[in-house]
Amino acid sequence: MVHAGFVPSLPMNGPIERAWERLNAGDPDGAKAILRQALAKAPGFAAAHKLMGMIHSGLHDDEAAMESLRTCVACEPRDAEAWFMLGNGAMILKRHEEGERAYARCIELAPEATSAYDGRAKCLLSLGRSAEAHALYERTLALTPRDPDVWGRYATALVVIGRARDAVAIVERGLASVGADNVALLEQLCYTLNFVEGVSPAVNREAHERLGRAWAAKASRFAPEFPSSRGFRDPERAIKVGFLSGDYCRHACAWFLEGPLSAWARACARTGVGGSADAGEVEIVLLHTLDRRDEVTDRFASVATMVSLAGLDDAGVAEAALAQGIDVLIDCAGWTEGSRLRALVPRAAPVQATYLGYPNTTGMPTMDWRIVDAVTDPPGSDDACSERLWRLDRCFVCFRPHEESPAVEPSERLADASRPVALASFNRATKLSDECVALWSRVLRETAPSAGFAGTTLTLKASVVNEESRREAAARFAAHGIDPARVNVVPFTDRHTDHLAMYHGVDIALDTLPYNGTTTTCEAMWMGVPVVTRVGDAHRSRVGKSLLECVGLGDLAAGSDDEFVRVARDLVHDRTRLANLRAGLRRRMGDSALCDHDGHARALARACRGMWRDWVSGGTRGDRARATPSGGAS
Repeated sequence: MVHAGFVPSLPMNGPIERAWERLNAGDPDGAKAILRQALAKAPGFAAAHKLMGMIHSGLHDDEAAMESLRTCVACEPRDAEAWFMLGNGAMILKRHEEGERAYARCIELAPEATSAYDGRAKCLLSLGRSAEAHALYERTLALTPRDPDVWGRYATALVVIGRARDAVAIVERGLASVGADNVALLEQLCYTLNFVEGVSPAVNREAHERLGRAWAAKASRFAPEFPSSRGFRDPERAIKVGFLSGDYCRHACAWFLEGPLSAWARACARTGVGGSADAGEVEIVLLHTLDRRDEVTDRFASVATMVSLAGLDDAGVAEAALAQGIDVLIDCAGWTEGSRLRALVPRAAPVQATYLGYPNTTGMPTMDWRIVDAVTDPPGSDDACSERLWRLDRCFVCFRPHEESPAVEPSERLADASRPVALASFNRATKLSDECVALWSRVLRETAPSAGFAGTTLTLKASVVNEESRREAAARFAAHGIDPARVNVVPFTDRHTDHLAMYHGVDIALDTLPYNGTTTTCEAMWMGVPVVTRVGDAHRSRVGKSLLECVGLGDLAAGSDDEFVRVARDLVHDRTRLANLRAGLRRRMGDSALCDHDGHARALARACRGMWRDWVSGGTRGDRARATPSGGAS
């Protein structure tokens, strides 16, 4: 809502009080009617315009909210809170110039309003005015040096524009100022390290375990005692597996959960064995942690039991999982938005695993397993994680293409040698590290236009596109000698089908580093566009290799910068191969394990049964010594 960050202050008398009562009674239309009557008598009644704006915002009628708030500040120009609300509304509508002005006025009237500093700085960053944004954050920190939220907001803003290394420095300054065990900043540090090139797996693990210890120290609940009876600890009894996620909706993770979980639930209903005879009876329960619901949520709920945990605190989440009788609990978020890892300390199930949504170890002392594959986490890399690794005998993810994916179209560019080959990355700017820009620039230099060769262009996507953001993006490549005219920035689209259709204008996708794409790589290949990836030394930078090998394109996974440039350059000059890939890649992908939902359901069921058997036999998180067959623990 537009007033987030302020406690709304209104004169609670007369029509304002009556409207507020109707609003709290769940009758926003009644509240608006009272306010309209008041405004008909007194058009300059600023408080009535303000409350009207809040009501419109709560109903997601953002244009109407803005109109009311503009009128409010015209009637009462010294209302700092109204200016703040106006700034928030402008941010929602991506009108960053208006938002910047509104926040600036709020700060002028209320210099202590740190939320307004954050809003204004974000507008400045969106407008390409980075230096002013950083100065504003530093000014905020001077006012509140021990407020972890301010440090966190500053770091987040830097990550969003691809400056993760600077963000890490900010978080470390914050920890020094606020306290080395501040869990919010430690969480921010762990998340941000995923985007920074050159951070060793050992450093990543140490940071995550530091966070895990900090949360464990705060845990106030006693560890549950699970029955010791032979019946409960039967390795082959029917077990219940809970998938803990806030993404049972239109979200990238849903594209990798829906296919396998739906197949698993159908097999369980049909045969009673959870899709895999050697896994035995394995029932699934979907634990939905956020209050987000759409048609994708309905599809999930139609195939398996869904339990809403929205609004519950950590203890409530753990109690709900225990009440469901979950035997194996699989976290699908890690330390991303909506994370409920804190609910798993001390425990919410006998066996706890993490999967899919986070490219790193969790560091949580009660997380037993991490589900991966032998490409993302090859044998010998186990020490990078605090958990034991369960390596699936296939790619660790399984993609469900969008149900309304547009058909792949032949590329007219590839048939016309006078037109440049179109390179692109539709990953978010967060993943465009300086090292990534430098490597891609090498590709652009190696494929620059020359006599008889049209060269290449590069298209990027951004949440906000204007002259300033285009200029800033082009400047990053210009610093490496790339003509700004060869770099284009386009906005994200509202409709997913429109996003996929943009691949009609792409011939080769470049993967980000060190944090590879997952959804973007799958979408590109589904639309007939091959992806070139740079393979690194940790899961985050090996996902691209796993996906490519799954569809028989392992030769596009480069083990060094020089190889990446060579692979991309050779592909640019092989228009015949590009045309053939465009014509056949969707079918190849659809026939591969990457889209084999039934096979992936069986693999996950076997993994859960294996982890359960291990727990029953007394296996421990620290036992890494046992050799196990492919598709098992290590």
